[in-house]
Amino acid sequence: YELGLIAFYSKKYDEALKQWETVINLDKNNLSASHNLGIVYFKIGLYDETISILNKVVKVNPKDSSSHYCLALAHKEKRDFDAAIYELKKAAIYDPANEHILYNLGLSYEGNGQVNDAIEIYNSVLELNPNHLSAAYNIGAIYRNKRLFDMAISEFNKVLTLDSDNIDAYYNLGICYKEKKMIPVAKKQLDYALKINPQHVDSLYNLALIYKEEQNFTEAVSKLKKISEIEPKHKDSYYHLGLIYYKEAKYTEAISEFNMALKIDEDNADGYYHLGRAYYKTMMHDEAIASYRNAIRIDNAHADALLELGISYNDLRKYEKSIILFEKVLKLDPKSASCHYN
Repeated sequence: YELGLIAFYSKKYDEALKQWETVINLDKNNLSASHNLGIVYFKIGLYDETISILNKVVKVNPKDSSSHYCLALAHKEKRDFDAAIYELKKAAIYDPANEHILYNLGLSYEGNGQVNDAIEIYNSVLELNPNHLSAAYNIGAIYRNKRLFDMAISEFNKVLTLDSDNIDAYYNLGICYKEKKMIPVAKKQLDYALKINPQHVDSLYNLALIYKEEQNFTEAVSKLKKISEIEPKHKDSYYHLGLIYYKEAKYTEAISEFNMALKIDEDNADGYYHLGRAYYKTMMHDEAIASYRNAIRIDNAHADALLELGISYNDLRKYEKSIILFEKVLKLDPKSASCHYN
C-alpha cells in the first residue's frame, strides 16, 4: 500500500496501479486501496474503470465525499452530466464547503444546459472564495451567451478586479460592448486585449469587422492580414478580405482571397457566390457561372446565387435557362425587384 502512495506522489501511475491492485487481490475489502485505485484509473483516463471501482466504494461507505467527487469527474469526462451532478450533490452533502466540488457542479450544470443552476452554484463558490476567477468568468460567459450584456459586463469587470491582465475578460467586454453598439468602448476593450497579446486572433478579427463596418478598410485589411499570418487556416479572414477588395473594386485581389477561403472550407456557399461576382466583374463568365453553380450545389435555396446565375445566362443569351432560374428566385423572394426586371 505504501509503495503505491510513493509511486502515486511521484506520478508513476502505472506502478501505483500495480501496487494497489496487488493490495486489493489480497484484501478485496480494502476501501482505501480501492479508492486510491479509482483515482489512479481517473488520472490515466480509464473512466469506466474509475466508475466501476468507486461505485463499489460508495456502496460500502456512502459518506465518502472524495469518492463521490472522483466518480463525478469521471462521469463529467464521459459527458454524462446527469450522473456527474448526482455524485457532486452527494459529495457536497458531506463536504459542503469544498469549492472544488461546487465549482465542478457548476461546470456540470452548464454542460447539461442548466445555466441558471450553474450561475447559482458559481455564486456559492464566490461566497466561499471571492477570488475564484473561473467562477466569476463563467457567470459572465453565461450572461453573454444569454445576451444579458449589462450583467455580463458587470461579471467580466469583477474578473478584471481579480486579474487586471485577463485577456479573455477584455475580449468578452469588447464583444458585449460591440453587441450593445457601443463601438468606441468595444474597440478600447479589444485594444486592451491586444496590448496583452498582440496575436490574440479573436480580438484582431472582431476589431477588423468593426473597422470594415466603419468603412475603414485600411485598418480592417491590416488586422485581417495579420490574422492570416498568425493562423493561415483562418477562413473568415480571407473571406472578409475578399469582401473588402470587392468593395474597393480590386476584383483580382478579391478572387485570390475568396479562393483561399474556399480552399479551407469547400462548403461555403456565400464564398462561391461572392467569388462568382468577382469573376463576373472581370468578364470571366465561365468561372462566374461555375462559382454560382457551386454555391447552389451547396445551398439550392441561395436566392442571390440563383439570381446572379440567371443574369449570367441572360448575358450569354441563354434565355430559357435564365427564366427557369428567375422563376426559382421569385418562389423564394416574390418581391425581388432585380428578378422582375430581368
